[in-house]
Amino acid sequence: MMEKKILIEEISKIRSIMGLYLNESPPYHPDMDLPKIAKKAQHGYLEGDSPELLGKNVWFHTNRHNIKKNRNGGFGVFGLTSRGKKDAKPGIIGYTNDILLGGDITFDISPGYHEIMRTTKDKGQMSKRQQKVGVGGTVMELPDDPMSFKENSTEIKYNPFLSDFFFTPDGQNKIVGADNVYAEYRPDRSYSLHAINPVTEPFEPGEFNP
Repeated sequence: MMEKKILIEEISKIRSIMGLYLNESPPYHPDMDLPKIAKKAQHGYLEGDSPELLGKNVWFHTNRHNIKKNRNGGFGVFGLTSRGKKDAKPGIIGYTNDILLGGDITFDISPGYHEIMRTTKDKGQMSKRQQKVGVGGTVMELPDDPMSFKENSTEIKYNPFLSDFFFTPDGQNKIVGADNVYAEYRPDRSYSLHAINPVTEPFEPGEFNP
């Protein structure tokens, strides 16, 4: 593990000296620590279009621990089941800062979970349901120009206190599909998800509760 950390740090130094790493995507943020790695993890930190991920069907979600602890790996990447769900049995594949999915995009949600979060603080009740919310699809090459890519996309949100669904920033529509989804985790610990050609539907009564 220490050898891997030293190697990543050396690569980051070289990129910094060459003035490249600020423009590269995905960035390994040199001022952040390595991600906390689960015991069953197949890999540690991975670039979003690394050979271990590129072309594979995966499911990802935000990794709250790494984000909170100022670590790289703001997104945890797992395998994808045939039903578009998280495949946790083999263990997490790895952790990344940027990832772009295409193919058959799925939005895996936890119906009813937000209602529990909004109506109870009882930990026992909360533990009866697991919130497995993420996005599934096929890993693609990262965009050469993430800024332009995002400008031509729609940022999508998720907040279990408001809805089970991913939704548009104005809260008017839920997201049910997209051509691509790009996730970006930045050095200031902020992150965002962006959809290309999102498929939207109006919320039904009770599906969005601001």
